[in-house]
Amino acid sequence: MTRPDLRRLFSACDLNHSGLIEFEDFSGVCRELDLSRSQIDSLFQKLDVDTDGSINFSDFTAGFQEVSAVLDLSSIGSEGTHRLRDEFEERFGDGLHYLR
Repeated sequence: MTRPDLRRLFSACDLNHSGLIEFEDFSGVCRELDLSRSQIDSLFQKLDVDTDGSINFSDFTAGFQEVSAVLDLSSIGSEGTHRLRDEFEERFGDGLHYLR
């Protein structure tokens, strides 16, 4: 996955546009992807590299490879990213207009 693809995915998870993914936002997105609470907790801990309670873009990119294996996103390329974005838009409606 390219850096711009990662940026779009990060933005899709940053629901309040703060530049950080807080646990509440992260867990909401993960619940939409049908992950269990234990999976959500584990993934958040892996992505929160600096353990400050939120995920910044640097944390996100550093931990994404490991996390993508759990989410089965490792084979997503540009075409897959568009499908993922479309799925997010379908699930969250106009709230993701900034990804276009």
